[in-house]
Amino acid sequence: MRQQMVMSFLLLMGVAGITGRAVSQEPNGSPSAHTIASFLAADLPDFQIQNLDLEAAVEALRTAVTKHTSSTAPAIGVIRYDGNPPTEANPWQMRESISLALGKCSAADVLHYLAEGTGFVTYADRWRVVLYEVPVSTASRAGTLSPNLKGTMSVREFAKLKLPKFRCENASAQEAVRILRETSAKVSGKQSPPVVVIRFRRPEAPPVVEADRATPVSFDLKDLPAVDVLRYIGELSGCTIEFRDTCMVIREVATLYHPKHLRQFQLTELEAVWGKAGRPVEDWLVQKLTDIPVLDIGYNERTGQVFIVCPPEYMGAILRGPDKGGSNKSKKPLGKGS
Repeated sequence: MRQQMVMSFLLLMGVAGITGRAVSQEPNGSPSAHTIASFLAADLPDFQIQNLDLEAAVEALRTAVTKHTSSTAPAIGVIRYDGNPPTEANPWQMRESISLALGKCSAADVLHYLAEGTGFVTYADRWRVVLYEVPVSTASRAGTLSPNLKGTMSVREFAKLKLPKFRCENASAQEAVRILRETSAKVSGKQSPPVVVIRFRRPEAPPVVEADRATPVSFDLKDLPAVDVLRYIGELSGCTIEFRDTCMVIREVATLYHPKHLRQFQLTELEAVWGKAGRPVEDWLVQKLTDIPVLDIGYNERTGQVFIVCPPEYMGAILRGPDKGGSNKSKKPLGKGS
């Protein structure tokens, strides 16, 4: 039976001032409301919940952000595959009960733990934050898996590997992963650990996944960890990344969301490319990213987290730097997926 999806949006209205920079405001937005980037960057002294389902947990987060920043938090959507209550025919249908206690943290940190713990992924763009449920997948015990073959990197070794460059043009997710594994093997002298790519299609659809041809990705990256390249491939292809004992899994979030319009960086990453940051950081970035259509920026000074909203095809250019695709001298984006 085809699963149903239900959406619940949590809304609240309120007053106060914005933290962060919105390059342009939502048409009907209030100046007292957080932008998406400033909401994710919001600093919380602590966050504690007991035995709440996910919808109630994200509402508690919104309430906490509004209380501590005096600015109204944006709506957070929760999309489930099946929201039907338990029935006699399906008595095992259950809702999660979440308990979480954190010290100083950002709103993005809280969302990460809520999503990670409940099997959801977070999608954010200029106007909204949505948590999407993903298919349940339980990792096998390490003892049931074949050991790494001689001459093959472990997943931990792959995570530490840095690539001097990585390039692909109009590649599908599978092709980009193949190029990444070949590039990693040349740099390390060892074979890359296996990467499993999982896509979804309707039973009546042909075996070829049409989405691969519809959403090609292109990269021209330098001096980045291999795991970051894999993460970018997943983000621009609408997939999640899972790290297992002996392999990595790229899993499509079937038809639910598009390539990311919002990405989180560390300020140190941006300073390595654009030089020492000025203050306020949001204004400094607007001045630096003059050739990138940045729509929203949020910054958490304590954690160093920077949240930038722009069209997904320009995301890679943010780490490219001046005169290499991120300055006025080049209009070509670094990484793209449409």
